[in-house]
Amino acid sequence: MTKLSRLFLAGSFVLAAGAAHAMPVYDASAQFDLDNNPSAEGGWSYGSINGLSGAFTLLPIASTPFTGLSGWTYSPSNQYPNVLKNVTVLDISQPGGGFFPAGGLTLSDGAISTEGILAVLRWTTPTSGVYDVSAVFTGVWDHSGALGDVYVLKDGMQLFSGTIDKRETTDYFGTLTLLAGQNIDFAVSSSPDNLYFRSVLDAQISQISMVPEPSVYTLLLLGLGVLTTLRRLQGDA
Repeated sequence: MTKLSRLFLAGSFVLAAGAAHAMPVYDASAQFDLDNNPSAEGGWSYGSINGLSGAFTLLPIASTPFTGLSGWTYSPSNQYPNVLKNVTVLDISQPGGGFFPAGGLTLSDGAISTEGILAVLRWTTPTSGVYDVSAVFTGVWDHSGALGDVYVLKDGMQLFSGTIDKRETTDYFGTLTLLAGQNIDFAVSSSPDNLYFRSVLDAQISQISMVPEPSVYTLLLLGLGVLTTLRRLQGDA
């Protein structure tokens, strides 16, 4: 292979790689948006679903229903379900209401008129690729029998489910190949004998590789075609 051929081939692969940069990390708490739903960055949406097979609906009300806890609630008359964050630099403890770590993100399902409606944190894939998805759910309520069910779903299909009691923790980790526009949902609901349930959620999604766009494959094929032509010309010379 001549020097020209080597340079051309190397250049083709450099252009094809194109995006040789640090892969992004999406953090639900760090990118929580009190002003925009969906969020202005990170691809997060704060919503609810009526049962696991229900349609996703954005929570429309931005509010601070509890001191130090701000976020998105169901309606002006019913704050449940909700997705709230402890926006202070201090841990919050509420009598009979559990523990909210500083900066912690929490999900609570529906209650009374909205019973059976799950709180959902949704992440929408910005670009096709391979992603590490992790979630740690920790029960909040301290009162007796505060059981709750937690889920991770991909486009409505369950990847994970678990049941936790007060202060108990369960977690999920998976490596997923996702296409742009696909949704990962983190959902919380109370067990049937409870009025409602809240969980702290630590959710992070890290892209570990990209799926090249069709134009990148075209560039590679073009480079290989030119290289083949060069080698043939060299053979005829």
